[in-house]
Amino acid sequence: MATETSPSPLFISSSAKMSILTVVEGIRACHHALTFKDLQSGKEGITLGGILIFGTEELIHAALPHYRTDAILRRVNLDRYDDRDDIRVNLLENYDALCFKAS
Repeated sequence: MATETSPSPLFISSSAKMSILTVVEGIRACHHALTFKDLQSGKEGITLGGILIFGTEELIHAALPHYRTDAILRRVNLDRYDDRDDIRVNLLENYDALCFKAS
């Protein structure tokens, strides 16, 4: 006869609780830094920082039409570049694109 065991309770150490709280506090701080609320009208919106970090290409182009990253890769000859790319996406995707280019 097989015996069933009840799942053991999940215990979180105090240091892990502190790191979880730190992450949650960081997310709250980011939310407050990337959004705003107009006190007179009550309307909520997103800041330019929020647009640059999380925005779509269309939203970024509408808010900042001249925003772009000119990525120049120099490997062989440092006087000339080996590859060049014009990146116009949000900063998270921009970072991924630059890391991919460099590898």
